[in-house]
Amino acid sequence: MLNLLFPGGKLKLVLIVAVLAASFFAYRYVTGLQQSVIDLSTKAAEQKIALDSSNAALDRLTKDIEESARLRRELQERVDTTTVYIDNLTKKLAEHDLTYLANEKPGLIEKRINDGTKDVFDSIEQLTLPK
Repeated sequence: MLNLLFPGGKLKLVLIVAVLAASFFAYRYVTGLQQSVIDLSTKAAEQKIALDSSNAALDRLTKDIEESARLRRELQERVDTTTVYIDNLTKKLAEHDLTYLANEKPGLIEKRINDGTKDVFDSIEQLTLPK
């Protein structure tokens, strides 16, 4: 009966089935590749978002480090200035015999000590006020 439908018979049928099978598998293969492309594109987009987020965080950290370094330098300058001030005060105190002056002129020393203490407390208050 195949000979009646297809002259040359079984060979043509086998070739047609082979072509159809190859077409089916080629279609499946291409469809799989298309899905792989979609999956990889999605993953690439997710990776780009993660990279952008990481870069933004890195930029913020870099700015924070620079700000910390600036504040540290500013604080060191204040420490240096304060150290010079303390050294000057220590030198002045070493030059004067405060015990002798306190015994001889208590009113003079008391007023200066009280004024100096007030100045120190005012300075401490100014340094600790929030900016």
